[in-house]
Amino acid sequence: MKKKIICLSLAAVMSLGMATSAFARVGSGDVDGNGFLSSNDSSMIVQYTLDNTFTGTGQDTFDLYEANYDGSLVEGTYEDQITANDAAFVLQDTLFKATDLYIDVTVGKGDTAVTFTDVIDGSETIESFVDNIMGGDFDAQLEQSVDKFNVFMDNVVFTGASGRATSIRTELGWSKFENAVSDCITDQEAFDALYLGDTRFTTAQELKDYYATAKRAFAPTVSSDAIRATKAKFLAITGSDYVKVTADGVDYSLDQVFDMVADNNLQAYDATTINQLRRVFGDHIVVTATSTTGVENTMTIEFARR
Repeated sequence: MKKKIICLSLAAVMSLGMATSAFARVGSGDVDGNGFLSSNDSSMIVQYTLDNTFTGTGQDTFDLYEANYDGSLVEGTYEDQITANDAAFVLQDTLFKATDLYIDVTVGKGDTAVTFTDVIDGSETIESFVDNIMGGDFDAQLEQSVDKFNVFMDNVVFTGASGRATSIRTELGWSKFENAVSDCITDQEAFDALYLGDTRFTTAQELKDYYATAKRAFAPTVSSDAIRATKAKFLAITGSDYVKVTADGVDYSLDQVFDMVADNNLQAYDATTINQLRRVFGDHIVVTATSTTGVENTMTIEFARR
């Protein structure tokens, strides 16, 4: 053990800036694949930072895919950065639980961006996580997001075959939206209550109430077949470029995202876990919605161990 800790200290100096070319993700740290963290995992990560051709020793094969324990990236890229910090975190968590997995959700860009940061358990469901955001601990961030929501709704505009631009705040625009998502509506009365018209929210509580109504309107019982049926109708009024998802540096169009959701049953948000979402979209996700007038709205989701 003492020898491994000494190696760890030396590697901290020698491995700065070393990186891999793998897709970025927060690895499990279990690089020897025995099902749990141990000092051997830490030692193997150290050896990789000293020699990036290292593939394992004896019976222990080195699983590079699990090595990025802190989720750090090479600056300016989406490439994994494997350093002594990963080994140190693994060793700390082997001896005593000393780190946590964090999620940072940032709405907007620049000085006006709002960030929600929370410690998560990968087995937590999407519904549980969002319910927690809406549960009271993040009211300050929600208050800052109210106007962002208003502006977002102002810029949801549908076109369709005729090419006529129609705002979702109008009855015609809302009817287009309803037709497009009809296969996914589970409570018509709740869906009807989502229509805002010219209403603008002013408080975090109004956002919370709207979220609760949306959960009733689109329950997690929606099937993957319903998602697939919705895809063509939704793309017909928005186009494939309306929403783009960049997952670990790879761009996916809206039609591809529909397929990814349906193929992985992600719409079942009461059962889909954070780890399942990560396996599909990675640990560095940027969602960009661009209106027909060119107004861009972004949301960034990042996972990291700290």
